[in-house]
Amino acid sequence: MFKKSLFASILFALLVTSFAIAQNNPVGSYTVSSQDGACISTGSIKVSFPVLSSGVYESGWVVELTIVGSSSAPQALSVPSNGADVVFGNLSPGKYNINVSKGGLILPYSGNPIEIKTTYVSMKPTVSSVAPSCKLSGSGYIDDGKLTINVPTGGIGPFQYTVTSPTNGIQTLASTTSR
Repeated sequence: MFKKSLFASILFALLVTSFAIAQNNPVGSYTVSSQDGACISTGSIKVSFPVLSSGVYESGWVVELTIVGSSSAPQALSVPSNGADVVFGNLSPGKYNINVSKGGLILPYSGNPIEIKTTYVSMKPTVSSVAPSCKLSGSGYIDDGKLTINVPTGGIGPFQYTVTSPTNGIQTLASTTSR
């Protein structure tokens, strides 16, 4: 008889606790979306919690962002008490995991990992040069050296280059083309 009573009491406590948690627990009601970047670190992940018309979410819940394969500590942002968006911005391309947690309870997002991509293409310049026809110390020196920097793909221009010349000092040049 004691075992049945104990079992019934535990079952009742679990049901009451589950109901109470379900009323102010953001865990089951959020959505996750991502935005790829246009530059190196402009991606984002948004975790949206429904805005509550009455009441507040239980305090202490956080959204954690971890980089897959990294040993660095996760970024953690608090879940707004009445619901709203939690946004992780300035993300580099890569794979990320989202977890919603409170204390020692960690609940991973079912869509993990989330991949952030970018449309950015790194600059791939080629450089060529032609030395001056005479030494700087030679008589009849003509400043006829030539430096060519070609950026056929990538980067977001216009670009700026700094060249140091023994006769003309530091010269800053700007590209005439934008990519």
